[in-house]
Amino acid sequence: DKETPATNDDAGEGGANPKKVLESLKNRALTAVGRAPKDPKLEAAKALLSEGAAFKVTVTGAPGGQGEMCRVSTTADGTIITWQSLELVNNMPKTSGALALSEITGVVKPSTGTVSAWISGLSGPVMILQHNTPNETVKLEAQNDAMRDEWADAIKLVTDAARTSHADAKEQRHFSRHAAKELELMTKRQAAERRKKEIMQSMGKGGGMKHAARAMAERA
Repeated sequence: DKETPATNDDAGEGGANPKKVLESLKNRALTAVGRAPKDPKLEAAKALLSEGAAFKVTVTGAPGGQGEMCRVSTTADGTIITWQSLELVNNMPKTSGALALSEITGVVKPSTGTVSAWISGLSGPVMILQHNTPNETVKLEAQNDAMRDEWADAIKLVTDAARTSHADAKEQRHFSRHAAKELELMTKRQAAERRKKEIMQSMGKGGGMKHAARAMAERA
């Protein structure tokens, strides 16, 4: 009795199962970020932003250019920084706003000791959040320099991590699409090889039919 050969569902060329190998690679790529050890500094920065604090917030283009005292904090998932004015109108914040951390392109602590800085309204412990919207910035004025520096460093650390995470997710989606296409091609090649073997085995018993079987297999 002849041994039953392994099918391509169990193993591919060289005894490896392409589908299982591909799935293993994809799973490792998709879980790599989740398994990465947590950075204590990053976690502390997230906690600081989540707890929130009071800042005078001015958004470029706001009516009158006057800032509002706001509570600034991040959302529960830590992806968006929000501000809500302490002053209420009809039991609702007078002003509010939000900005995705992944959209922040820079955190600037401008020099405040010059006349031009004073004219521009940068006379206090200020930091500027630059983001993807052209000609628009968010100015946060803290209660003192130490608070400004702590928050500026935390926002920069968290936004850098958010952009990296966004890029990783994009790369993972690209890998998943590529893996799906590669798996489809592998499956088609395996099916073609299986059909050829079946034809050769079923028609190989007739000596005069071998050539025809081979031709049929090549056309498959």
